[in-house]
Amino acid sequence: MESSLPVFSIGRAPKKNKYAKNSKKKVAKESKGIKSIKNKKTKAKTPTIVFTVKFNPYTGRRMFLPDAVEDSKDIQTMFNQIMSRSVLNPIEESTVVEATQLSFYTIFTKKRIIKKGSAPVETTKWNGPISVQNYINNGINNQVLKWIKVREYLSKMPFVFGKLNRFIHYWRAKRCIRNVKNIEDIATMEVPTQPVYIIDYATRCSYVFQAITLKKAMEHRLLQSDWMFVDAAEPVNPFTNISLTRCQLYSVISQLQKYYHFSWILDRYKSAGFSITYFTLYYQQMLKIEAIKNHFTNEKDLANETVIDFFNSYADDVDFPTERKLRVYHLIRTNPCHSLTKQWYSLAKEYYISEQLNDLTRIALLTCYITSLLNNSYILTV
Repeated sequence: MESSLPVFSIGRAPKKNKYAKNSKKKVAKESKGIKSIKNKKTKAKTPTIVFTVKFNPYTGRRMFLPDAVEDSKDIQTMFNQIMSRSVLNPIEESTVVEATQLSFYTIFTKKRIIKKGSAPVETTKWNGPISVQNYINNGINNQVLKWIKVREYLSKMPFVFGKLNRFIHYWRAKRCIRNVKNIEDIATMEVPTQPVYIIDYATRCSYVFQAITLKKAMEHRLLQSDWMFVDAAEPVNPFTNISLTRCQLYSVISQLQKYYHFSWILDRYKSAGFSITYFTLYYQQMLKIEAIKNHFTNEKDLANETVIDFFNSYADDVDFPTERKLRVYHLIRTNPCHSLTKQWYSLAKEYYISEQLNDLTRIALLTCYITSLLNNSYILTV
């Protein structure tokens, strides 16, 4: 009878504590182990990004105080201290003195303002022994005079080094021009009457070319194309086939202008900063038109197939007979001097150029000429 009665309880049954049997030390160890596992998982998930700072210190030439300037070592160290900070431009007149005044004279002003928290507090000047004050003032004055002398040297040195650099550059150029690798021009095989020198300072030599030869070689590289696709390349030295540097390009263009050889393509390349990527990007339409012209004038075998495809595209629309089509194909491939071949060549070239220019009126006019030329082709191939 007593066993059938329900168990008496007030409210919800109490939860069992799983750590009740364990000691406090054991519980702390287990909790630390769980945290370390979780931290390892989070570390494994987040990838570590390593930032590498590429710092290339300047190791080139700097201005220095020449040995001929006989002055104290303090002034030389001050001058080199400023040069180590790459201050190569002319310094303003008041900069150096103001810097020294701020660093030394602020101690001896009648009233100084010191910030304590947010409220400024005025303090009187330091009253020490007169001998100490005179000693410090003399030291400050000497320091300021030294900085003024350094400033004078800094204002003169850029002029002196500029003159020296021009003289060195002129001497190096003359030395390279004397050491000419080739006497005759590479194209004409004669001594150039209008010589243009490419100076190579690395090898201390130069290469001479006829002005028109070098101009054409540079233009050919810049207007290079493959089946109406632009494939511009950097100008090279025709003798060594090495790309010309920016200084060499400036020198060559200035020498060409002395002989009144001007080129729009070289001027465009110069305006693009002698960068082939910017050149092809800025003047894409011009280069595309020049590639079309080059395709029809210099690539005759490929141009024949282009003209035949162009003829086919219009002949299929008017149901041109296949026998007469074959005769037109044969005429275009074998007889380039025929009037019909010349007309199809000129119309195909003009159509592709007008399509590139997106000139709709010109395209409409060319379609009229094409229809009349199809009739002439039909009559002439009887």
